[in-house]
Amino acid sequence: MDGDEGDRFSDAIRLLLLIAAVSDPLNEAEQQAAPRDAVAVLRAESRLQKLDFWLRNPDYLADELLNDYEREREKEAINLELAGDILDSDEPEICAIQCRAWSRTAGS
Repeated sequence: MDGDEGDRFSDAIRLLLLIAAVSDPLNEAEQQAAPRDAVAVLRAESRLQKLDFWLRNPDYLADELLNDYEREREKEAINLELAGDILDSDEPEICAIQCRAWSRTAGS
């Protein structure tokens, strides 16, 4: 696989995992209206886009977890621990995947 194919493959795997995580099983009425091989429904594309962004930019995910913690300290105590784990790891530096829109210059 050349570099571009590897990027497309990684993008496809990441998106399939995210779709599987945010989709819901079809209810009986949806099964009747859906294509024959459909197994789930994706109700909110914006949720998928947010999760994709956070997966590619774990430092922003940590920031959002801290915001949740500040809003509801007792109910969201686990978020403080998760945010700390993300920020203490090499994750933001190692795994951040650049957004294509921002990785190009005006001359490319």
